[in-house]
Amino acid sequence: MSEPRAENLSLPESLLETLRKHDASPDDLDQAEPSYDLESQLKECKEITEGHRKAAFAEVAALQMDLLPNQQRSRWNTRFGPILETIKKDGTYHCFPDIAQIDNAVIAYLDQRVSQATHPALKARYADFLWDITSSAIGKKPSIEWARQAIDAYIDCGRRFPTSHVTDERLMRALELALSVRDSPRLDQVVNTMLGLLDQSERPGSHVLWLFDVLYDQKGVSLSDDQQSNLIVSLEKELERICGSDQEVGFAAKEPALRLARHYERTDQSEEVKRVIRAYGHALGKFAMKAEGLVAMDWLQEVYATFLKFGMKEEAEEFQVAAKEKGKEAEGQMAHQSFSVEIPKAEIEIFLEEITAGDLESTLRRLAVDFCPRIDDLRKHLAGVKQKAKMLSMVSQSKMGEQQVIARAGPIDSDPEGRLMFQMAEHVQWVTSLLTASIDRMRSKYEFSPETMREFLSKSLLFEESRIPLFEHAIKAYLADDHVTTIHVLVPQIEHSLRTLLASLHKPTNKHRRADPLVMVEKTLNDILEKEPVIPEFLGEDFTLYLRMFLCDPRGYNVRNNLSHGLMEPSQFTRGISDRLLHIVWSLGFVRSGTASPSKS
Repeated sequence: MSEPRAENLSLPESLLETLRKHDASPDDLDQAEPSYDLESQLKECKEITEGHRKAAFAEVAALQMDLLPNQQRSRWNTRFGPILETIKKDGTYHCFPDIAQIDNAVIAYLDQRVSQATHPALKARYADFLWDITSSAIGKKPSIEWARQAIDAYIDCGRRFPTSHVTDERLMRALELALSVRDSPRLDQVVNTMLGLLDQSERPGSHVLWLFDVLYDQKGVSLSDDQQSNLIVSLEKELERICGSDQEVGFAAKEPALRLARHYERTDQSEEVKRVIRAYGHALGKFAMKAEGLVAMDWLQEVYATFLKFGMKEEAEEFQVAAKEKGKEAEGQMAHQSFSVEIPKAEIEIFLEEITAGDLESTLRRLAVDFCPRIDDLRKHLAGVKQKAKMLSMVSQSKMGEQQVIARAGPIDSDPEGRLMFQMAEHVQWVTSLLTASIDRMRSKYEFSPETMREFLSKSLLFEESRIPLFEHAIKAYLADDHVTTIHVLVPQIEHSLRTLLASLHKPTNKHRRADPLVMVEKTLNDILEKEPVIPEFLGEDFTLYLRMFLCDPRGYNVRNNLSHGLMEPSQFTRGISDRLLHIVWSLGFVRSGTASPSKS
């Protein structure tokens, strides 16, 4: 049985004249403009037939549908997608234009328009649309001629309108089509047209970066020696232009420098790699030294990281030293913000009485549980940030210390643990005064002394009898407001208690040295908390992350590492740190025979 003949579609003469005017334009045009005019005029036309309306729909569909970016595909598995998509109340999908309305008649009409159109922007769109949509719309294989006509018309656009804001997009589509149909002669024409833009572009610098990214590693594209040389020479000119500029644009030198370094690495020209990276580094360094501390430090650290990446360690140190110097300026420039929240005295009083009710041990248990941050609560807070402060959730956060960036956390979605660690540190800081007030109330109600702490700690599996005198010494210092001593004594004893816990869980407390498996050393706090899954299984994820944040993670307080490496300033030996260390000791004190830590229970 033969297929039904497609009805002949046409537009009224007045609408055809509108199309002819657009088609005859010597200038570039937005291919959607003719369809907008058609839609407007159609409303005023009298005696409109269904064939007229269908022809107008064909124009709107072909000229207005979006070419999806980054080679994405629509729900119809096409590169062109609708301009409007909605979900109705009944859950059904609605879109406009809808591929369901494209039939044989629409395809036949648009095929005629490919032949009739003379403006390359219109011819390219009609042909490209037919090549892309036909199979999904009517289940027929599209004509290869449509792909060829689209490529030729896109190339024509690139040559006639090289400075158009859509020229790059058109040529990218032409490249995609030529690769998909494996048309080598047309592929060469597309590449030559792209490279020809360098001589006509008002922005040759940005154009050469784009061309390098599109063509250099593109599968199926083989650049000739002359074409590759053209790209590299243009990149060198862009790097030279930026480095020689008196404007503060040194940071922009990184883009051409990295691409050139990639090329010179591939061609085994190691000295050329160093030359272009060095040029970028000194261009940015020159402007960084004139910039304010925070900006300069960020630039210099970026240069440092780039030099390291390319094996230029000795030269990188120059920027490392410069960044540290700028870090001193940065600390003075950082704005300090504070705000207060007033909690009614009556509410504070109720809380303090409830948390210290009963006796000393039950008070210590409540303190251990209530002042351990909860991961679920922190995640809910971060979810609220995403909802109420979207931009804040999308930017990275940095932490300054020792005149340098000592920790970073990315956006909430891409670095959830980093942001969680930052948020936990902020929470601990927020409740510091409340923990201090709770401890003061406990001391006013019960005997808090080295002797009572000896009795409490002796019940735990984690504190050896021989080491309890060290805790007594720390308590004496704490009661005398000697927080230097308190902190210096408690931190290593907490680390030892966690090694004791590891041993009780039948895991080795030591590891071999990296260079010699026959020589053993004890595991560090970072080893225990970050690499031993039995620890969070036993202590709970909340308490384990809390220990990491406070003791050994630079995104948090990092007390153990700062203390061990001599990085704590005298002003940092505060009661707030002592209170938190005691809180950790009390929490570990409830690890007894047959029990879990209170933070997990």
